[in-house]
Amino acid sequence: MTFSPSFGRIFSPSFKPNSLADAVVAGGWWLSGGISAADCLIAYQPKGAADYAASKVNLANPGTYNATESTSTIAWTTETGWDNTATGRYMKTGFSDWLREYSLIIKFSDIASGTYLLGDNDNCLYIRTGGRVANYGEGANKSSTFIAITDFTSGVMAISDRTAYKDKVAYGSALQESANDLTAEIFLFGGYLGGSYVVLGKIQAFALYKITLTGTQVGLLGTAMNAL
Repeated sequence: MTFSPSFGRIFSPSFKPNSLADAVVAGGWWLSGGISAADCLIAYQPKGAADYAASKVNLANPGTYNATESTSTIAWTTETGWDNTATGRYMKTGFSDWLREYSLIIKFSDIASGTYLLGDNDNCLYIRTGGRVANYGEGANKSSTFIAITDFTSGVMAISDRTAYKDKVAYGSALQESANDLTAEIFLFGGYLGGSYVVLGKIQAFALYKITLTGTQVGLLGTAMNAL
């Protein structure tokens, strides 16, 4: 019995049009560690996507919270994912209802130091290269309260409730408890004031959850993302 060439394409790890629906139904790396599909709100995988349009699809819920550019197209290759090479550009998630018990995780590389890897538009939730992670509600001291981390240019970072993770390991002291729920949109490659603090570099994958991930789940997610 001889298999046709199309057989291999159906089971391809990249998200080609004829495999996207199957990948969503079966779940992917974003459900590592036994995470329920109902608890994952966003999953982007620009690395390995079939094309730029596919890289912006929310694999957890296609059509809801698909990524959109702030201004113009961001460079992309299937080998490295999104590659932001110009200031003023960032990816918009369309998501703006962050609760303290939610979680997110991101894989990135070649990130410039001292800039925002991701952030909400009110400077309450962010990961900043050069040494800052914050997760707290709106308030007078929101921009000055954070935990310090060592500088980084690549790896996997996560926020889960009040814990920050760097390369799958819990890092630093607890993040400040949120005073309020956040209502400003979350951006990738950008932060405060509509992405005015823009980072140059590459993003391979990102996921956001409406639950608090355990350390084990963060570790398994990180391992799965590193294998992309």
